[in-house]
Amino acid sequence: MNGHSKIRNKGIGNIFSQMGLVEAWGSGIKRILNAAEEYGLPKPRFQEFDNMFRVELFRNLFPMMKENRDIGEASEKYRE
Repeated sequence: MNGHSKIRNKGIGNIFSQMGLVEAWGSGIKRILNAAEEYGLPKPRFQEFDNMFRVELFRNLFPMMKENRDIGEASEKYRE
């Protein structure tokens, strides 16, 4: 987390910037960490390789489990 921002493809970076898809150079990882904290999710894992990196994101399964249970209950009511 102590690295610096480096644009790998300047052409794509410039196009994204002109389209308004880039807020600020080097703000992405910080925004990912803040979003995970805001939603109460585990902190993402970052792994560095030779000239690339990997991000492992986590999700909360409880809302999905509740949602699926509600769907099943509703389906049973309509079968009667």
